[in-house]
Amino acid sequence: MIIAMDGADILSELGCEEVATASGVGEALRLIETGHFDIALLDVNLGHETSMPVADALRARGVPFLLATGYGATDGIAESYPDAVILKKPYTKRSVQTSFTLLLRGEDQADAEPVWTSSSRRGSLPPVS
Repeated sequence: MIIAMDGADILSELGCEEVATASGVGEALRLIETGHFDIALLDVNLGHETSMPVADALRARGVPFLLATGYGATDGIAESYPDAVILKKPYTKRSVQTSFTLLLRGEDQADAEPVWTSSSRRGSLPPVS
């Protein structure tokens, strides 16, 4: 939950008005069923499970999401989620901001802090204040 709390803090600092965290897939799926989400940041590896069922539920509802992973093996993710923006852990406020820009606006600039994407795109934003 510490990583989730760090992610929630970053999202709040970036201007998200409400941030929900879940301790596992079941709780996340319940939140999706009962709430409305504009964006999501998912940690791929949750120890004994992955967040892929959550990604599927969000995709079915048209909710854009980032997939955060500390592991280099992203081939399976890219196959299942070809348009996914994959955020490398440990992430920073700037890399989260850059990744959401790629996801939401499709910006593509060469001087960005690197993030993994299934289509090998890179993007950037003005400096975070």
